[in-house]
Amino acid sequence: MKVNQIPQHSTIVAFLKSKGWLEQSRDQHVCVMTPPVSLSLSKGFEYQVPLNETLIDYREYAIRLVFSIAELYELNKWDLLELLSQRIEDIQKDIELRKELVAHAI
Repeated sequence: MKVNQIPQHSTIVAFLKSKGWLEQSRDQHVCVMTPPVSLSLSKGFEYQVPLNETLIDYREYAIRLVFSIAELYELNKWDLLELLSQRIEDIQKDIELRKELVAHAI
């Protein structure tokens, strides 16, 4: 793990939404995400994604959240941490560069 890896709240939320999670509520402190029915999790299960990355315990909480998501989806926790520590814009650029590289390789 890179020392400076800090999961980005917007990337965590985007990842969960891509898996069918719904944004139940949001205020200045937290975004509450509820799982899709297909996961068959216990009633009331939710993830609370902290939104203030400047809080002293944000990094620790966000990393534990990412590791929980990785376990839920049986993903490598370090790979998911690396992915969710990137900004959405950086991920988009990476995807575009990869597409361009593949297009020129053919």
